[in-house]
Amino acid sequence: YVNRTRDIFSQHPEVLPCINPDFDHSPRSGVVAHMLVDSTPAGWAQLCKVASDHVASRPEQERLVFIKAWNEWGEGAFLEPDRRYGYAYLDVTRAVMDGHFNPLKPEVKKTGIAVLTGGRYRISKGISLLQQGKGDRLLISGVMDEVTLKDIAKREDVRLFDGYEKKVDLGYKARTTVGNAKEIKEWAVKNGYKHITVVTSFYHIPRSKAELKRVMPDVSFDFEAVSSGYVLPQWWKHWGSFFFLAAEYCKYLAVKLQYMFE
Repeated sequence: YVNRTRDIFSQHPEVLPCINPDFDHSPRSGVVAHMLVDSTPAGWAQLCKVASDHVASRPEQERLVFIKAWNEWGEGAFLEPDRRYGYAYLDVTRAVMDGHFNPLKPEVKKTGIAVLTGGRYRISKGISLLQQGKGDRLLISGVMDEVTLKDIAKREDVRLFDGYEKKVDLGYKARTTVGNAKEIKEWAVKNGYKHITVVTSFYHIPRSKAELKRVMPDVSFDFEAVSSGYVLPQWWKHWGSFFFLAAEYCKYLAVKLQYMFE
C-alpha cells in the first residue's frame, strides 16, 4: 500500500495527498466492502513520510496532507489510542510532522486471538478480527474431532480470505472452559504470546476470564463479546433466558470459590 501510494503521488505531482491509517466497513456493507488489513504504526509512519515528502518542496501554504480518520470505530478509520498500540499511531504522526521519523519499527505487543467454541458467531467474529489485523494468529479452541478448516470456511457467516488459512490453528482437545484455558495456554507458549484477545459469548466472559487468568497469570487479555441466541435482549422477562444466565452465574461463583480456597 505504501509503495502503491508513492507511485500514485509520483504520477500526479499536482495532487494534495489524502491518507488513512486503516479502513474496513464490512460490518456495515457486508460482502461488498473496501478493506485495508495488517495496518501497523510502522506502516502508517511510512505512509505519512511519503505524503510529507510529496509536499515538502511546495510553497508553505500548499504543504498540506489530509488524513482521513474521523475516529469511526465501526469502520476502523481512527487515530485514537487503543489497547493494542496505545498512542503509537499518534506518536509516529507527530514524529513525521516534526521531522524526527525513525524508520525502525516501534516495539509492538505481539497479540494472538483465541475463540472459545460453543456459541453462534464466535468463530466468524474471531476470523473477522484476524483479517482486520487485530492479531497475528487465531486459535479456535474446542473444535470437534471431525471438523476441518475447510468445513468451517463453508459456513454462511464465515468469510475466510485467501492466505489467511495459514494463520488459523484448530484446537481439538478442549471440551470445557477449563480445557479451553489449558489449550490456549499451550498455544500461547508455543507462539510466544503475552497478550491474547479472547472471543466468546458475553455471558461467558467472567468465567472464561477466571479460568484463563488462573493458568496464565502473566498474560494480559482483552475480551470480544458476542451476542447469543440463548439469551433474549430482555432476559428478565423470559424464563428460559433467566434460568440460562442464572446457571452460568452459579458456574462462575463455583469457579471463584474453588480458586479462592486453593
